[in-house]
Amino acid sequence: MKNLLFLTGFLALGTVLFAQADSEASGTIRGKIIDATTGEPLIGANVFITGTTRGTITDYDGNYSLTGVDPGIISVTTSYVSYETQTFDDVAIPSGAVVILNANLSLSTRELQEVVVTARRREETEAAVLILKKKMPSVLDGISSQQISRLGDSNAASALKRVTGVSVEGGKYIYVRGLSDRYSTTTLNGAQIPGLDPEKNSVQMDLFPSNIIENLMVFKTFSPDLPGNATGGLVNIVTRDFPEKFNLQFSAELGFNPRSNLRNDFLSYKGGRMDAIGMDDGTRSVPDEVHSLTVDGQLPAIYSGADDTLGLISRSFNSDMDNITTTSFLDQSYSFATGNRISLFGRDLGYNVSAGYSRKYEMFTDGRKEEYSITSPGNPSPQRLEKDNLGSESVIWSALANVSYKINNHHMIGATVIRNQSGVKTSRLNDG
Repeated sequence: MKNLLFLTGFLALGTVLFAQADSEASGTIRGKIIDATTGEPLIGANVFITGTTRGTITDYDGNYSLTGVDPGIISVTTSYVSYETQTFDDVAIPSGAVVILNANLSLSTRELQEVVVTARRREETEAAVLILKKKMPSVLDGISSQQISRLGDSNAASALKRVTGVSVEGGKYIYVRGLSDRYSTTTLNGAQIPGLDPEKNSVQMDLFPSNIIENLMVFKTFSPDLPGNATGGLVNIVTRDFPEKFNLQFSAELGFNPRSNLRNDFLSYKGGRMDAIGMDDGTRSVPDEVHSLTVDGQLPAIYSGADDTLGLISRSFNSDMDNITTTSFLDQSYSFATGNRISLFGRDLGYNVSAGYSRKYEMFTDGRKEEYSITSPGNPSPQRLEKDNLGSESVIWSALANVSYKINNHHMIGATVIRNQSGVKTSRLNDG
């Protein structure tokens, strides 16, 4: 046992003495690396023997220590990100000595060729809308596609409800600052859009799906650059010319009202084959007899001996327009939109295509239509007392296509085609 302990102790002593001898034979390089301009220490700077992978890095104070360096003449390199590399040549490393090498590194400067950055101003973000509001001399408000997407609005009418000072009547007609639609105007990329309803000045805003919209800008005060009929307000719909990526949107809505939907006594008439798309196929055309037997479309007086003429005119009209009862369906609304950016002849081509369709039913029964004449003060005399029944079926559809092509980095051409169609089929029965 004693022999074993003696042997172990002897080996340990030998190892220590060998390590000490090896340490005394090799040298050590120490120093500090700082910024040549500010004098601040550089943390994590590299220090290594040139041409080898042997090295170290500086600590939080910029100090380093590279031990176990073989004696002789060597070259030492110091480097740091974005600084000039500094090399110490012909560094003598005596056996067992410590060599001090301090380095002052300067920032590296390189002269680059001209760099041109080209970008398109983004207008679909909330920040872009705020900048437009700030720069405009007139009162302006709006909503960006970024906000529309976050809130989940499916069309322009739903999005405009969120703009201060704008109200939407009937889910589609806009009122700016409480003024009626006759004082408001709607434009598409700056071009005026004709309205479908001849009695209204504004356009049905639910015709425009949200994924083709870049932003909606609402001008609340008049300025010289706006159309003259936009005295109450103007809504400009800005569409996307170059979508960021392929997008596809489809939505369908069904509505039910017990007074008008799914009724087997819905008041209507036969109509034409194209009533479902809001167009007339000639069923309601004015007969040729009306043009040939009248003067400028004016019917002859009933007491002027023209009873036969009036009879011919009456019988020439289509008799299929007599009142009938039929079964009404649910209110329905569909919208489809898609867009993408592709490459054509090495240039960007962007397109947006959208279509929408809506069909709604309205009906009332047991209404009253009364007409009176006053023969003496306080004593009206009834002239007509009738029951009033009405059934109405309205159809609206639209299609929009927008194509843009980038000719070069500074020029582009684009075209927008829009088609709106509406039709109302009304049947009324007065009995009394």
